[in-house]
Amino acid sequence: MLSVFESWLVDQGVAASVAAMATTATGILAVVILAVVANMVAKRLFLRAVVALAGRTKTNWDDVLTERLVFHRLARIAPALAVYFFAPAVLGADSSATRLVTAGCLLYSVVVIVSVLDGLLNATVDIVRGFPAGSRLPLTSFAQVGKLVLYGVAVIVALSVIIGESPALLFSGLGVMTTVL
Repeated sequence: MLSVFESWLVDQGVAASVAAMATTATGILAVVILAVVANMVAKRLFLRAVVALAGRTKTNWDDVLTERLVFHRLARIAPALAVYFFAPAVLGADSSATRLVTAGCLLYSVVVIVSVLDGLLNATVDIVRGFPAGSRLPLTSFAQVGKLVLYGVAVIVALSVIIGESPALLFSGLGVMTTVL
């Protein structure tokens, strides 16, 4: 689609280099608009529907998830997904700009997913505390250990995105380092 627009601009008498820049700028603008639309759809349609559904049910767990903003945090991933999937079509599949933008989207997604899982751990503690057996357990300590593991894994995944290597390579290196220690 962008090549058709670029060739149309060249046919209209625009220099080829200017037409290429205008095509790229138009594509970037389209991706940004698509990300804004994805954000609005996620927040206005998905989030409102989930919150309304949670309010109408008789169960308690969905209300706790709503109070802990788990679904609100999950809705934040929509614009990053839009940019991640459509940036290669605009910037070129093998360009350094595409790698930079997709890496940024992946890092943002890691932050959002960690935020969602953190809220889910907090909600789980609240839900289990509602049961008689849950009041006798040290749930906060368990949740803190879970968060520590979660943040450690998130740091390793983020580092693997930054350096462009598989997280398995970093985990195996961490295992070797632990063995040496």
